[in-house]
Amino acid sequence: MVINVLKFLGGVSILVFILFGICYPVIFYNDWLINKHIEDRTKKSNQKFEKKEKELVGKRFFVERKDKRAVRCNLYLFEDDGIRPLIILLHGGDFLHGDSDEIDREAERLRIDMDCNVVSVSYSLIEMHLNTYSQEEIADVFEYCRTHAQELHCDQGKIVFCGIEAGGYLGILAGKIALEKYGFGPQGYFLLDPYVDYTQLSMCQARMHPQPVMLMRFGDLREMTEMEKLFAQTYQKNKVFRFMNRDNPDAMHMCDRYAEEMMRNDIYYIYKNYPRLTLADFMSDGFFLDEETKPIRQEALAEIKENIAFFTRSRK
Repeated sequence: MVINVLKFLGGVSILVFILFGICYPVIFYNDWLINKHIEDRTKKSNQKFEKKEKELVGKRFFVERKDKRAVRCNLYLFEDDGIRPLIILLHGGDFLHGDSDEIDREAERLRIDMDCNVVSVSYSLIEMHLNTYSQEEIADVFEYCRTHAQELHCDQGKIVFCGIEAGGYLGILAGKIALEKYGFGPQGYFLLDPYVDYTQLSMCQARMHPQPVMLMRFGDLREMTEMEKLFAQTYQKNKVFRFMNRDNPDAMHMCDRYAEEMMRNDIYYIYKNYPRLTLADFMSDGFFLDEETKPIRQEALAEIKENIAFFTRSRK
């Protein structure tokens, strides 16, 4: 009797393990299910952050994608019909938060300060390294802008990415996807306090990193280190995997290492550090900045404007 029960339990255990082995990859590595999860999460996020269209400074439009969620974007144009470079702006956050509507006024200021038209993208919010859904969205927005350049009053050979924090990380990968998928990529990458992990470093080492790049670090190192500790707790809580989280004491030195890897592997880059200017101050209108900080902000804006012209000057 006991032997029969043990045989039965052994058979059931084997069957359970077999079913688990079959179901696990089907459920947890199924692109359709993962994409559905991403779209549902982003839909909920949109309900929280999305503004009513009449409240926007920019003009809302959608980039349709076959069998996938349309990408919501905001457009900022000059009233004249002049052809200008186009900045594709990728908002910040920690991969799980943020929205283009949150930086609506900042995008408008960027248009004026840079004398460029701007498209701000609400990419999907997902855990880092889950898949490339967000990067593919951004790549598709780039291709839409390139093929609709006349409607957007821009030169299709003068489109650049400007990525803030998580947006900077995603923008580099999106540019590589655009190059592989469409044969074209942005003419420059402006990374403002980007998240950095082994992905970008490996791309540099393999000499597959898109270029040219302007890497910009804002804020005091000591203050930012404390902020990184808070970010690390957020990442861990939300199960966001990062190379530079938790107990990594070199977290805030990753931009330095990123720049070193680009230099070592002949990736064209410009690295600027503004320890007395926070990213929030840079993105502001500058009205409340003190007399010491205002010229630093103007210097940073001038650097970006100058290098947009430099990165795109030989493109047709």
